[in-house]
Amino acid sequence: MKSPIYRSLLVAGVLLVGCGSSSGGGNGAPFVGMWTYSTGTLTPMSCMVLGSTIPALDLSGDPVTITLGADSSHLQFSAGTTCTITFVVSGTTATAASGQMCTIPVMGIPAVIDVTSWTLTLSGDTITTGFSGTAAIGGPSCTASGSGTLKRNATDGSTPDGSGG
Repeated sequence: MKSPIYRSLLVAGVLLVGCGSSSGGGNGAPFVGMWTYSTGTLTPMSCMVLGSTIPALDLSGDPVTITLGADSSHLQFSAGTTCTITFVVSGTTATAASGQMCTIPVMGIPAVIDVTSWTLTLSGDTITTGFSGTAAIGGPSCTASGSGTLKRNATDGSTPDGSGG
C-alpha cells in the first residue's frame, strides 16, 4: 500500500498536468496569432474617388494580428495600424459590434469604413470572414462588403489551442 503522502503528490501532479501550460486565454485563445489572407476581396459599391469608380480590393497576402482584448472572450483584430476591430467570441465564431471604424487606403486615400457587420469563423488554422459597412467616400450611398479566408502563419508560434506551444 502506498503512503498518503505519495498519493497526495500523485494527485497534485495529475492536477498540474491537467492544467497545462496555457496562461488562461478562455475561448478567444484559439483565434490569437498572426494570420494572412490566403483569399479575400473587399468590394465597394457606389463609391468614387477622384471621379473614378473604386475597384474591388484584393486582400490576398494582407497580414492580420489577433490578440486577446479586455478579457478572454474579446479579441482585437488588427489589419495594419489604422484598422483595429473588437470582436466578442462565442464558441468558434467571433462577431464585431456595428459602428466600429476601420481605415484602409483606397487609391492612395484613407477611407474610413463604418462596420455594419463582421464575423470570423474559426476551423483549425483557418478563419473564414465576412464583413460589410459604409464609407463616406464618393457619396452617401457608398457601401462595401467582402469575404475572405485567413490562414495562421506557420512561424507565429501559436497552436490551435492558443497555448503558444
